[in-house]
Amino acid sequence: MEWFFIIIVWLICGIICEYLGKQKGQKGCFLYGLLLGIIGIIIVICLKDKSEEIKNNNNANKYEQLTKLQQLKNSGAITDVEYEIEKAKLLK
Repeated sequence: MEWFFIIIVWLICGIICEYLGKQKGQKGCFLYGLLLGIIGIIIVICLKDKSEEIKNNNNANKYEQLTKLQQLKNSGAITDVEYEIEKAKLLK
């Protein structure tokens, strides 16, 4: 009976770690909780938050794509209408 309780606690720790990891943009945090228990939760809490980095990279990528679109429009590879449609998609 006590082994059952220990296994349940480890699974709960794994689920908590996975949830906290997703909030921080981390992947694979379930194993921290599963293998380390409460210590795993503490480790995941101390992990660096990657969600802001991902947002910043997406914004930088968006502006790079807009620059490329502008170059295509200037070279005549796409029309003004096509440029506006693609620009609207990127800025959503």
